[in-house]
Amino acid sequence: MIDIKGLVIDEESGIKSLKINGENVTFSDKGIFEKKGIILKDNLNKFEIKATNNASLSTTEILTITKALPPDETPPKISIIQPNNKSVVETSNILVSFMVEDKESGILKVLVNKKELSSPGKGQYASTIDLVKGENQIIIIAIDKAGNLAKEVLTVTYQTEKPTVIKIMVGNKIVIVNGKSNMIEAPPFIHQATGRTLIPIRIIVESIGGSVGYESKERKVTLIKQPIIMELWIDNPIAFINGVNIPIDKNNSLAPLVVNGRTFLPLRFVAESFNGKVDWDAPTQTITLTFGSV
Repeated sequence: MIDIKGLVIDEESGIKSLKINGENVTFSDKGIFEKKGIILKDNLNKFEIKATNNASLSTTEILTITKALPPDETPPKISIIQPNNKSVVETSNILVSFMVEDKESGILKVLVNKKELSSPGKGQYASTIDLVKGENQIIIIAIDKAGNLAKEVLTVTYQTEKPTVIKIMVGNKIVIVNGKSNMIEAPPFIHQATGRTLIPIRIIVESIGGSVGYESKERKVTLIKQPIIMELWIDNPIAFINGVNIPIDKNNSLAPLVVNGRTFLPLRFVAESFNGKVDWDAPTQTITLTFGSV
């Protein structure tokens, strides 16, 4: 609020009335006037001060006062319409759409992956983003006229093939590949000395398009899923992968085993060597393998 004070004088006929924005204002015999408690609107305020003398002649003065707004320290609000964060798509581009709102100073610019966008209206924005195979980051930045910045980061994965998902439960001969149940010759088990899971590996390798070979004389298992060729030997803790000797487990002497006439191989080592992702759920003793997820 403000007070407007002043002096109004007419030495010839005297002052008849004084008005501020059409409202009568009292004044003293000496012409002193004051209007107290005027509430200012944001930004520009205009006051018309009109004095009329007893001869009905008027003089008008215009007083303008600008109300300074408090500094805008609130960043814009970005609301994503599509896509969802961590989406997985099978197309090489994707439409990103979102809303941007700033009720204080207004929007200065909006960028998606450093490209400035214009809005067709009502704070709506959209852009088609080209994707590379694998994980892509989409960075949305909104800057208001006070310089406040808001940022949203979306992760979108572009995959050309659907992943192979294999679920295995310790002690269970049923293996689920992409939702379909398969029976294997012997259930996987946890090797007591190392705490690692061993399994007849054929179901895993063949489910991802690989092949399994066995040479009884050398007691050697050969697993092939190009470009990876893996050779393992029964009771040998060293594997041979694409010409390189690699320990199966750096912390112990884990090796392929024969149990009741069945060959068991270390599950995690084989899966990760073929670029699989291994997830372990301890309460249910369930292992989920994901191949070709990106």
